[in-house]
Amino acid sequence: MNRLIPLLLFSLGLSAQSFVSFPDSNARWINSYSILNTSGQFYYYDLAHTLKFCLSAEDTLINNRSYSKISYCGVSTAYFGAIRDTAGQVFVVPADSSEAILLYDFNLLPGDTLRNIYSLGFGNYWPGAIPRFEYLGDTINPLIVQHVDTVYTSRGLQRIVYPGTSGGPWIEGVGNSQGLFWDPFANISNFQIKLECMSIGDSIYYDGHIYPPSSALAGPCDLSLDQQTEEDPTLNLYPNPSKGHLNLNNQEPGTLKVYHLNGALIESHDIDVKAHLNLKHLAKGLYVLEFGNTRFRWLKI
Repeated sequence: MNRLIPLLLFSLGLSAQSFVSFPDSNARWINSYSILNTSGQFYYYDLAHTLKFCLSAEDTLINNRSYSKISYCGVSTAYFGAIRDTAGQVFVVPADSSEAILLYDFNLLPGDTLRNIYSLGFGNYWPGAIPRFEYLGDTINPLIVQHVDTVYTSRGLQRIVYPGTSGGPWIEGVGNSQGLFWDPFANISNFQIKLECMSIGDSIYYDGHIYPPSSALAGPCDLSLDQQTEEDPTLNLYPNPSKGHLNLNNQEPGTLKVYHLNGALIESHDIDVKAHLNLKHLAKGLYVLEFGNTRFRWLKI
C-alpha cells in the first residue's frame, strides 16, 4: 500500500488551529476487496466485491450523546451503527451494541502508544458478514505512532497519522486508506483492501487511485461500483489512472461510452479489438467508461 504524500507540511505546533472533522451527514465511503490476478503477462488486482457506507442526516441519541447514523448502501441498505467526532476522537456504536468504541484519535503524537483503539476484525470484508470489532494494541506488541503529518487541502488542515503498522495511515475527516472501519494491517496473501472513494455531497475528497487532492474532485462516490460491473470484464483497459491516453483490448469490436459520475453521457467511440484513445481533453477527475454490459471507474489525472 502506498503511503500518502503530503501536499504541504506544517509544524505539529498547530494544535490551536481548527482541523477537519468527520462529516455528520450526506457522506459516502466505498471500500473494495480485490484479488491479485497472476494469470497473464502483467499482474493486476481483480475487484471481488465492495462494501459501501452512507452517512445520512439522521441523528440518534445514545447514552445522552448525539451520533450520526451510518448504513450500508448501494444494492441493499441496512443500519451499520452510529458515529461521532469529538475533538479529533472518532467513536462508533455498532448496530448490535449500546457502547461506544474508539476508532481514531487524531490527537496522538509521534511516539505515542495506541490505546483503546478498535477496528473491524480480519475477515469482515464480505457483504453480509456480521461486523466484529477487535482491540488493536496489546502489551507485548503495542502499536506506536511513527509520525504525524499535517496537510492543507480544500477542506482545511488535515492530520495524517501513521500507526506502527505496515498498513494504511489514518486521514482526518476520512478514515483509514484501507477502509473506513477496516484494519490497518498490511495486505497479504494476494489480496488488497482499500478505501476506493470518500465523498461529501457532490464532491470527492479522497480517491484510492491518487493521494489526497488539494482540491475536491467533482461528483459523489459512484455507488454502482461493485462486483457485477467489474468482475471478469470483456474489456481490458490500461493504464488507470492515466494522463488521458488509454489502451484497450477487448474480445470484439463495440462502442465505448464515457460518462460523468452523475450519469451524463460525455462522448462515445467505436473501437476495434485493440484500440488506443486520446482523452486528454477531458478535465481531471473520475469517469465511468461503459463497453457493452461492462462498466469501469476510470481516473484521469
